[in-house]
Amino acid sequence: MPNHIHVLIQCTEDHQLDDWVRAVKSTVARLLARQYQVEGNEAALAWLVSQVAHSKNQKHKVWEDNYLAESVGTAKFMLQELKYIHENPVQPHWQLAETPALCR
Repeated sequence: MPNHIHVLIQCTEDHQLDDWVRAVKSTVARLLARQYQVEGNEAALAWLVSQVAHSKNQKHKVWEDNYLAESVGTAKFMLQELKYIHENPVQPHWQLAETPALCR
């Protein structure tokens, strides 16, 4: 998706949802910043830095602070969510591919 991601994960007591989200967000932000550095894209790096709101640890802001999460309580709901994720890129408002199989 151009401006968001969909993820299905199974959390454990040792690794709760907030832990997963924090790890994914920080890893992707670091990788994106590194890619911009390699490319010499100073404008993109400067913009990511400008989005940080006074943080000691955060250097670049890539993600919104919040996220939408739903607990998958049944196999039926999980299949419904998998279908939604699989078919979302072909929806008229995205038009990223003609069929779900073409999205990878």
